[in-house]
Amino acid sequence: MNSEKPNILFITMDQLRYDALGVTSGGRVKTPNIDRLASEGVLCEKFFVHSPMCQPSRASIITGRYPRVTGVRWNWYNLPDDPNLARMLDASGYHTMAIGKMHFTPIEDNHGFKDRVYVEGKMFSDYDEYRTMLGSKGLDGRYFEHVKRWNNVDNFGAEVFPLGDENYVDSFIGARGVEMIESCGDDPFFAWFSFCNPHMPFDPPDSVADMYDPDDMEIPPDFYRSQTMRWPEYRTSSGQQDFSLLTEEKLARIKAYYYATISLVDREIGRLLDTLERKGVLDETVIFFFADHGEMLGNRGVLWKGRMLYDHITHVPLIVRYPREYGGGQIVSDMLQAVDLVPTVLDFCGVDGHIGLQGQSFRRLLAKEQVPWRDWAFAESLNMKMLRTHDWKLIHYGSKPYGELYNLAEDPLELDNLYEDPGWREKRFELTRRLADVLIETEDQLPGPATGTAYEGLSGHHPAQEYGGRDPDTYAYGSRRSPR
Repeated sequence: MNSEKPNILFITMDQLRYDALGVTSGGRVKTPNIDRLASEGVLCEKFFVHSPMCQPSRASIITGRYPRVTGVRWNWYNLPDDPNLARMLDASGYHTMAIGKMHFTPIEDNHGFKDRVYVEGKMFSDYDEYRTMLGSKGLDGRYFEHVKRWNNVDNFGAEVFPLGDENYVDSFIGARGVEMIESCGDDPFFAWFSFCNPHMPFDPPDSVADMYDPDDMEIPPDFYRSQTMRWPEYRTSSGQQDFSLLTEEKLARIKAYYYATISLVDREIGRLLDTLERKGVLDETVIFFFADHGEMLGNRGVLWKGRMLYDHITHVPLIVRYPREYGGGQIVSDMLQAVDLVPTVLDFCGVDGHIGLQGQSFRRLLAKEQVPWRDWAFAESLNMKMLRTHDWKLIHYGSKPYGELYNLAEDPLELDNLYEDPGWREKRFELTRRLADVLIETEDQLPGPATGTAYEGLSGHHPAQEYGGRDPDTYAYGSRRSPR
């Protein structure tokens, strides 16, 4: 491997709360391999994603741009044909691989990755290799019967996976990913392992289903605070389920299964780390572990996600392991965002960014260097916009007459809405002004596709793609070119 270019490894889980790991839960959840990453790396305790939904969040992760700029504002919006991390690293000599649930559309596109193992989550598509595997064993019919029971409000999708550990989706992703890593040549690689769990349904195989006792599960203090009866935005959240049928007993079972699926993924991560170590490249690889969004898991009496912008969903774990630069067991408390991932990776790889990137490299922050840094995080869900600082959160609803304002230092569960409180009127105005500044400052700076040129027939391709991410006429990575 080229010693000047480290390998880059993304390991992501889907719908993982910040407090659902051993290292972030006081040991309540059994994740020894993920905890190892933290003990040998850096835990970023204030990392935020930009959407409560999978695809908008993932689009921001791979492009380094906010949902309002990528145009991926909800699930099933196409990923724009702009420069993204896979394309930029491919152009710089990296072997790019995507293994598991990428959740980009069009589903059949590679989106810049040279090698793919297609798995589109637990609800797969015609392109899904997991589905092909099940079909080859004659198990796809039984799997679809399992899928049909997801929306059963009697158990909210919490049931043991009926086809065994060896046929479970994340066991499949782990095994195929290890095969791909073992077959890597000498070129540096960028690999994205994207596991499907703990996304609903909460369906661990029987090998781990009894790992957690429902009687040991804590019921959140705000469980009986109904969220679904509030504003219209929330009545379209979490699949519009009737959560009045969600009892403490059902929630305890759901939490036990939720944690069990996390522990299963942790096992697969251990297999991956063992493979890297056996190949002698573990310490030559910058590992980023994080999630696309969180999960309500009974907070406010609801499950899943939806349009809510509470920390249970937007605040997720981020762990970075790279012993060549960072000692183990460190904690960073700066406000990091998903759009910061692309600039940080490019920094590690010695690849210039482009003018449209909206994040900052946090490589030096991880080394505890003094770096000028923002004190806010931004997220959005259609008309809803969130500005979060270390101690406050504003959720703005566009032209609607209502909103949310929380003093997080005193109210970390975001239960006491101060938006209409006259005593906090100035704080509300201050954060509203700051949100407006953020929206103005984050307007798109990336030039649009050329028209009336030789690029006219490229069917939506951005001209920058034809030059490995560099637009030959408009900009070079990092700076605009001088006028001719």
